[in-house]
Amino acid sequence: MKRLIIAIALTVVAFLACLGENLLINNYYNDITKHIDKCKTAISQGDFKKAGEESENIEKKWQKREEKLTFFVSKKHIEDISLAVSQLKELATDDSEDEFLALCEQIEFLLNHIKNDEKFSFTGIL
Repeated sequence: MKRLIIAIALTVVAFLACLGENLLINNYYNDITKHIDKCKTAISQGDFKKAGEESENIEKKWQKREEKLTFFVSKKHIEDISLAVSQLKELATDDSEDEFLALCEQIEFLLNHIKNDEKFSFTGIL
């Protein structure tokens, strides 16, 4: 009976860890994509200064969050996003609007990929 209780407790702990991971990743995804949307709106309106400021905000937020994500997400995904985020501010100029928007889309795609890869499902358990 003790073994059953221990097994159930470990299963609950594992489930809560997975749930916490999913909540954390979804929170980061929603927060960063909100700022990316602001960047895309600013750049399409020709407000390159605001796009630069928002890209700085994205970079700061990502730097704070990437350390926590290394526990759950592969290092290659983290590095890909870090590289793209670091290039955003440089591209927030009037002559590289298309490149800036493409990079924003790439970051959103990579974040969505992480979110979908780390989604909890029972098929992984069964």
